[in-house]
Amino acid sequence: YLKPVVAMVHQGCVRVTALASLKRTWDDLEMILSGDSNGTITLWDSSGGRCHFSRKVLRRPVSSIKILPSEISRNRDLILTFSRGMNQIEVVDVHSLATVAILSQQGPLTDIAVAEVEGTYVLLALAVAGTLGLWDLKEVVSGIQQRSGAANKSPRDFVLQPKAEVPLDRLLAPPPLKNPPPAPASAHPPP
Repeated sequence: YLKPVVAMVHQGCVRVTALASLKRTWDDLEMILSGDSNGTITLWDSSGGRCHFSRKVLRRPVSSIKILPSEISRNRDLILTFSRGMNQIEVVDVHSLATVAILSQQGPLTDIAVAEVEGTYVLLALAVAGTLGLWDLKEVVSGIQQRSGAANKSPRDFVLQPKAEVPLDRLLAPPPLKNPPPAPASAHPPP
């Protein structure tokens, strides 16, 4: 077995349920984010294992932590996190571990992913009901930036619905043929 290079210890009887790594935009420091079974996210220095700070972000266990690409986060380190079985994804500022926006979808979620599709970064959220929610992450970040000067900054007041919710069976079905081939001629003529 290999010994760990850095040991990071969560307080209390919790288990780590999600991990992500991040290079902070303002100082290029390599950080590790961990989520635990109590809904707490902790920010660690990856070189020494020192805990910078922790904050309870979710009411249930953290299922996933996704980093928003720096190209769209406008020099603001943002992450996406959620609890499996809930219908909300929280957009969290890494500097304060405070929720800055909530993305809401119909039905409980099972997984999320960030992907680049034709030059656009999107959030994909898979729901138990077999639907895939799609958000344009550039639009999400723009909305957060516009709200940053607002007097009432409660993330509960800034809930975004997906641009589209598509049933997976529609996505996975083969496309219909535009010009179907003619039916093969029978080798035996009819009697």
